[in-house]
Amino acid sequence: MSNTPNRLTEVTDLVAALASCGKQIDRIRFDSEETNATLAMCEIAVSFPPSWFTKEEAALVLAIVEVLYGDSKKFIDMIHSENLSFYAKAAETAVREGNSPIAPLEQIVERAYMAHFARFGAVC
Repeated sequence: MSNTPNRLTEVTDLVAALASCGKQIDRIRFDSEETNATLAMCEIAVSFPPSWFTKEEAALVLAIVEVLYGDSKKFIDMIHSENLSFYAKAAETAVREGNSPIAPLEQIVERAYMAHFARFGAVC
């Protein structure tokens, strides 16, 4: 039996992308754009309920943040207080590079909560 919690495919995809980043962390940390993009994914992850992740996945997110940002507790506090957003910077970069605008983080999180509730019931 799997210990993976009930979650949306998008969350599983996010975890897979972060696992890939974790394997490449020594390269990513020397590239500012990739660092920002990886921290943007971590920002999304910490915006979701912890119950959507296994303990190992949550530890991976914290380990990535520790390498790329330094202090995972400060990172989470700054994200939750909306004083820091790597996601917003990544969105701006995408538009500047000619890509279509992406939804604001708040909208992505809200849609995920609604979809999760519709599929699985209670969010946490």
